[in-house]
Amino acid sequence: MPTYPYRCDSCGPFDLTRPMAAVAASEPCPAFGEADGGCSDCLV
Repeated sequence: MPTYPYRCDSCGPFDLTRPMAAVAASEPCPAFGEADGGCSDCLV
């Protein structure tokens, strides 16, 4: 599967490995819901 770059306005850039058919779908920031104060309201 290919790796795609994404960007969260709050947390910055991150990469995800996803199927080619899912590249346009929104994906929650990987920091979403982290106990250390990660991003709580972003989708990319």
